[in-house]
Amino acid sequence: MDNFAERLRNIQTRVNSSVGVFITPYLNQMPLLIQAYDEPFMPFGKTIIDATHDLVCAYIFDFSAYMALGAAGAIALERTIPYASDTALTILHGPFVGQGYAAMAGRNAFNVDAVTLLNAADAEGYLEQDLGVFIDGTAEQHPYGYLDSANQRFVLPAAQGNLTIDFAGEDILYADCTQHFATSLRHNIKHLRASKTAR
Repeated sequence: MDNFAERLRNIQTRVNSSVGVFITPYLNQMPLLIQAYDEPFMPFGKTIIDATHDLVCAYIFDFSAYMALGAAGAIALERTIPYASDTALTILHGPFVGQGYAAMAGRNAFNVDAVTLLNAADAEGYLEQDLGVFIDGTAEQHPYGYLDSANQRFVLPAAQGNLTIDFAGEDILYADCTQHFATSLRHNIKHLRASKTAR
């Protein structure tokens, strides 16, 4: 976890941001221009990343939303993650149960930086893959990071103080689904970043 915390801190310093984007693709909510693609999940993800890559420290990919398209969703996820990882940390949100998904998230598969888990007892299998771990829910009784859904943030304990990823959720992601989607998203992420920097 120390290595993951160091990577997160370095990226947050470089982009001067603690903001992340939760990418949850829903076919019927995407801008019509993106819905027009035969397989729209990859263009949707790339549009989000292109609009925000210099403003955020992390992208969080909603596994269940991608799997709604079956194999096409899995391929889109597999291709979008490396597109995002050039500039930000990548988190795969399950939350997963058991250690059986550890290899899927590791270097030979989706190759993300971190995952969300339902139970802290499963963390060791993911840590062995050099993955960061966030437990979905409370921080009590475990030393790992956690997902605080109510406040739309991830919290990671670190030696020099907790690190936080404040994420833009569906309210921001789908705030404007017109042809101005990318411009509006960038504007809203800038606003969120400014509000978190000012606190």
